[in-house]
Amino acid sequence: MKGIPPARPLKLAVFGGSFDPIHNGHLTLAYQIILKGYADEVLFVPALIPPHKQDAQLASAEDRMAMLKLALDTYEPPPPPPPPPQEEEEYPMPLPPKVAANDDANGDGQEGSQNDASDEAKEEDAEKKEEPQTPPIVFYSSDIELQRQGTPSYTIDTLHTISRIYPDREVLFIMGMDSLRGLHTWHQAVALASRYKFLIYPRPNVLPPPMPLLIKSFGYRIATKLFYSILPEDEIQLSDLSSSRIRQGIAAGEDMSANLPPAVLDYIQQHNLYR
Repeated sequence: MKGIPPARPLKLAVFGGSFDPIHNGHLTLAYQIILKGYADEVLFVPALIPPHKQDAQLASAEDRMAMLKLALDTYEPPPPPPPPPQEEEEYPMPLPPKVAANDDANGDGQEGSQNDASDEAKEEDAEKKEEPQTPPIVFYSSDIELQRQGTPSYTIDTLHTISRIYPDREVLFIMGMDSLRGLHTWHQAVALASRYKFLIYPRPNVLPPPMPLLIKSFGYRIATKLFYSILPEDEIQLSDLSSSRIRQGIAAGEDMSANLPPAVLDYIQQHNLYR
């Protein structure tokens, strides 16, 4: 129809990783990506054998997937922050009451009062319309990489498969700044960066790679695309929380309850993981 813009496809952000275990930093990042409008949905995809961690001792695929499902099923977004206090306007003298145009000097002012109430109701409706609506938080998971027995999990293969499964979605890939610095070593890195859009989140004390190095590895066009895929630090809450640090803390008997969803912590304790 003329004059009506076509509906855009939903943006599906793929969040890959070992998730050994999934922690609050993962969930907070995914929540902010949806809240800020960078994506409509986040698909968590745990890797069976990450190419850069083939010698790492991971919890079993079954345990990692179980913890991921528990985290997503029990996730509750944090309450919105309270609105900032509004300063009351000061007037040099009280404002006179509104008087309807057809009221005479001896009228009882009832019609004017009704108009006042109507005006206040309109103002309240306008304020409600101006309040931003929180988007629905859509998290779900896939075991697509866990089904690849004995082979590394290459990101480009996973994104190709997800794009075929969800042809009505615009598929994006979530990646940390530390991973961007080593992206040129990934399997088919140039094809990956050319074909898909990235959401690159900042990491504490990790600088983006110099532009000349990106250009050397990917060419000017793709390097520019990657550079502008970096999410602004003032919109994404930085976190130095890592799964390896959590595993070390659990092994040392430290309290990790502030870093993990309660259901995930219960699962770890019940199955005696990371001891």
